[in-house]
Amino acid sequence: MNNNLVFWIVFAIHLAGIAALLHGFFSQMSKETKGIHVTQLYGAIIQVVTGPILVAIHRSSTGEAFSSGWVGVKFLIALVLLGVVILGRNVKGDTKKLWLASGVLTMANLVIALAPHG
Repeated sequence: MNNNLVFWIVFAIHLAGIAALLHGFFSQMSKETKGIHVTQLYGAIIQVVTGPILVAIHRSSTGEAFSSGWVGVKFLIALVLLGVVILGRNVKGDTKKLWLASGVLTMANLVIALAPHG
């Protein structure tokens, strides 16, 4: 299969992970007791798995590398987000702070992804 096609398939899955994270966050917005929705767990796992795959496919097909600082920051945020989501799914009681942290980390990673990088 063509690397370009594989890249776009993995990229679509990566975007589905963002959608799952945002869906989970916004679905809790109107609830009095906010929590981590299961879609946030799936989305965070998808992000952590597909992000490095996208970087590797890009490098192998173009010979160009993304900025290691940019990739490192995004991956670190994704790992912290995954940790927050796992913790939020397992903690009993009020998880409003973890819910808020998951939303902030998701939006931060999205903004960094859309910012110019080299």
